[in-house]
Amino acid sequence: MDNDEKLVPFDVRVRELGREDRFFSSTREATNYLVTERRNNHVSICYTNPSTGLLRTLFVSIDQDGQLFETYGKKAPVAL
Repeated sequence: MDNDEKLVPFDVRVRELGREDRFFSSTREATNYLVTERRNNHVSICYTNPSTGLLRTLFVSIDQDGQLFETYGKKAPVAL
């Protein structure tokens, strides 16, 4: 592990290739960031599943209208 890597508690982490990870305290806060700042991009969203306690990763695409969709598979809309 690099000394630069942050060891901070987070509820939601947004990762995007070539950019620094962004940490948010809620899915609402992360969604707001994505639809306003990251349109026409693809990101991964990491969060702890409240029912299992396991880390979950979603691969999401944000279209030009700010809608979130699965990057792979059915490309269904994503609601965080």
